[in-house]
Formats: sequence, C-alpha cells, structure tokens
Amino acid sequence: MKKILALALCLCTLINSFAQTATTESSLENLAQSYITAHNNTDTLQYQQWMTGTQLDAAAKSRKIQGFKNGCRMVGPVQAMHSQSLSDSSIQLLVKDQQFDAWWKIRIYANSTGQFKDRTLQPHRFSTELIQKGKLTNESIQEQLDNYLSQKLQPFSGEILITKGPATIYHKKIGNTTSYGLASLSKIFAATAILQLRDQGKLSLDDSLAKHLPFIKNPAIRLLTIRQLLTHSSGLGDFFEQPEYHQLKSTLKTDLDFLPILEADKLRFTPGTQWQYSNNGFAWLGILISTITKQPYEEYLKQAIFTPAQMNHTNVPNGSGGGVSTVDDLNKFADALRTEKLLSKKSNTELLTFTFNEEYGLGSEHAQIGKEHIIGHSGGFIKVCTELNIYLQSGYNVIILSDVDPPFAHFLSNKIKELLIRD
Repeated sequence: MKKILALALCLCTLINSFAQTATTESSLENLAQSYITAHNNTDTLQYQQWMTGTQLDAAAKSRKIQGFKNGCRMVGPVQAMHSQSLSDSSIQLLVKDQQFDAWWKIRIYANSTGQFKDRTLQPHRFSTELIQKGKLTNESIQEQLDNYLSQKLQPFSGEILITKGPATIYHKKIGNTTSYGLASLSKIFAATAILQLRDQGKLSLDDSLAKHLPFIKNPAIRLLTIRQLLTHSSGLGDFFEQPEYHQLKSTLKTDLDFLPILEADKLRFTPGTQWQYSNNGFAWLGILISTITKQPYEEYLKQAIFTPAQMNHTNVPNGSGGGVSTVDDLNKFADALRTEKLLSKKSNTELLTFTFNEEYGLGSEHAQIGKEHIIGHSGGFIKVCTELNIYLQSGYNVIILSDVDPPFAHFLSNKIKELLIRD
C-alpha cells in the first residue's frame, strides 16, 4: 500500500510539474506574440504599459521605450518563424523582417509575475532551425538571388560569386568596382600564414609572444600564446576603441606602426577563459609573422599564399585586417584550402574544422547548419562589407565583396545559405 501511495504521489507531482511547465511556456508564447504585435505597430502605449510594472525611474523607462521604438524603425515589421523557451522567464524568437528579408533574434524576458520585463534585438545568422524543404535547381537559385538583389537590397554595389567545383552557379556584378576592400575577411590569411610557419617548425601555437617578440614591454601581453591570439581568447581589445589610435591613425600603415597602441592595451579577462573579438590580437600576429620571416607582412603573404594560389589581384598590408582582392582571387584561395595547396594536411584540417566556441576557430568563422559546415570569414567597415563562405560538405564557395556599409552583404550571405542549404 505504501509503495502504491508513494507512486501515486510521484505521479501527481510529475503531472503538476508538466502542467506548470506547459502553463509557463504558454504564458511566454502569449507574451512573445504580444511583443511582435507591439513591434509591428510601433505601439508606444503598449511599451509604456509594460514599463509601468518595472522598478525603473522615469528617465530609464523613457530610454527603454525609445530603444524599443528605434528597433521598430530599424528592422521594420517582422514575422516570427521559430520560437524557443530559454528559461521560465525568457523566450527567444527568430524573426524575418519584411524590408530586407533578413533574420533577427529577439529575446523577451518576463518578471516574476509573468509580465513583460525587457527585450534584446540583434541580427541572426541563418541557422539549422530555419532550413526549408525541397532542393532548388541552379536556375531557381539564380532567379531568386536576382529578385532579392533587385527588390530587397537596393541600392547594392558589389560582386557575388558562387561556384561548385569548376562550375559557376551564380556570378553577378553591380557597379563599376573591380577590386574591393576586405576589412576583417583578411584575418584568415594571417591564420594561414601562422599555420604555415608552424608547418615549417618555426613556431608552436602554444608559444608565448615573448618567445618570438622579446621587445614587448607589457608583462601581461608577453605571456599571451599564439593560439589565444588566433582564437580571440587572449583578452585583448580593439584599437578602434583606444584613444591612442585616434591620436596616431594618420600615421598607421604597417602592424609595427601600431606598437605604441598595442602596448597600451589591457586584458579584459584571464586569457583562454572567454572569447572577445580583438583586432589588437591580429595586429600582434602580423608583427610576429614579419619578425619570424624577416619580411614585410604583405611581401610574405604574396610569396607564401597569394602567388601559390595564383591570387594576382590581392594585397594585404597588415594582420588585423584590410587589403584588397577580387571574387576570383578569393575563390582560388578557397580551392587552395580544399586541395591542401597551402598547408600540411594536419594544419589544413585544423583551420577548416577546429572551433574554440563553435563559431570561431583559428582566424576563421564557422557555422554548423544542419549537415553543412561552413568556414570562412566576414568583414565590415565604412563602405566595406564582405563574406567568404566555404561549404565543406556540399562543395560550394560563396564570395560576396561590396563597397556598401554593413550589414547588407551579411544579409545576402544569409539569403544564399537559405537557398543552398535545404532538406
């Protein structure tokens, strides 16, 4: 009898738990739907009503409401495509905007009574949850991309190339530019150069910077490893945010010119424990490469990467980013990685597959979308927005170079993933 009573009690508790969970999820779903309605209508009254239940002062409430309205204006009306409960008090929505057909991630937070508390809004790269059914023909892909460029991304200026092996699937050029800025896309060249030097026995990824650059004065930076710099896990920051950069920027051409700025940097966290994108880390890698090779950075890259890959229209002056290239040259670089033309088998595999946090590896961005693993790098700066995506499973190379501000090439990259990766 006691066993039966105990079993009944456990069953009752389990049923109550399921019921509470279902009620919580339903409440969050309703809150999410209410938020989407308010967003699509820029409903200031609804935002004000939600803010009355918070502990914020009047000025903070006003800033929150203005932030919500700014998000509405920036993104425009959206359609919720996927939702996921993150906890008892938060839910995530993947939405698509009507203006650019682009993806956004909205997280909505509730207070202890289930009322609206806050939301975050950020761009979302195409992911597994958003894969659609039905493979598309090359003709359909071409037609949909043409429509997207003419109807959603106007005005867009740049060049798009999609290949699969020797076949060109799509090639479109809008505007008169022939050679485009790369911004941070060129960080993948710095990573390739570092791995080449390891293949030659000239360094280990676990070497400290001080081993090869004994002139470094900052004691914290001396201890950083090459691997930490490559994976953005060093704790270093971004020279664009340092006052020294703005004082000296007119004189900065090579990585060594950045030395006073780099030495003034401070660690944000214990190296190897977290991830934070760092231009400073790659500027140190540029100095490391030119010091070990006893060549200017751009000359070493030309000799060791661009000439072997037959990239005759590419030039990169420093490790942190920048330089120029063409879609054809970047397609050759992607093919050189596929065929292990630049690196040993071990280093090539490591560059293409290793990740520190599932999204970033050794100077390379990664995305696992369904069965597809995409590796490459993107870049963004004033009048520069770029993408290099190498689809390891299906064999596509996707290169987008543009002379427009971010994030339009990134939107286009997501649209291409949506068309190429289908069940």
